[in-house]
Amino acid sequence: MKRIWFFLCFGLILAGCALSPQTVMIDPDFVMDQKFAGKKTASLGIEVIDSRQGEVVGNRGGVYKSSSHISTKGDITGPIQQRLSRAYGDIGYQVITGGDKADARLQVEIADLKYTAFGENIVRSIETSAEIRFICQKGSKTFTGSYQGSRKQDVIKAPTDDENERLINGALVTVFQKMLEDRELLAFIDG
Repeated sequence: MKRIWFFLCFGLILAGCALSPQTVMIDPDFVMDQKFAGKKTASLGIEVIDSRQGEVVGNRGGVYKSSSHISTKGDITGPIQQRLSRAYGDIGYQVITGGDKADARLQVEIADLKYTAFGENIVRSIETSAEIRFICQKGSKTFTGSYQGSRKQDVIKAPTDDENERLINGALVTVFQKMLEDRELLAFIDG
């Protein structure tokens, strides 16, 4: 009888360490610093593309690492493009959508988005990272750049679905804030 209880308790403990797959909604909440606001003469077309290898950003860790994937849900470019359009519009640019003619065109590429859980059978820390690249064209001139960022957080227990979504979006906020605060890019658009 003791053996049955032992195996039953052991099985329950293992089941508690198992993490199921998760799909996260991408909607990073970044904003433009109003110190960049002012009269802007250039209209700006914005396009966001996703060039990642696939939708999986990592796994949640735990006992069954191979089946606890985290993936992005649907097209992630739409929410990011809306946020970028709002951010640049908030400081005075006339943001042009679609194929309409604009003075400057900004193409932003989501190159990488990763989630890594550290720890053997129990998750001890999470690292999220992102990389974006951009090409901005104005007339015959081109300005390019890229931004990378990562965030690491120690955890007492494996993050919930909501916490994972916040961590992944946080990595994107980090890199997009770098782009939004790039004075050289803003000067190129204004020039």
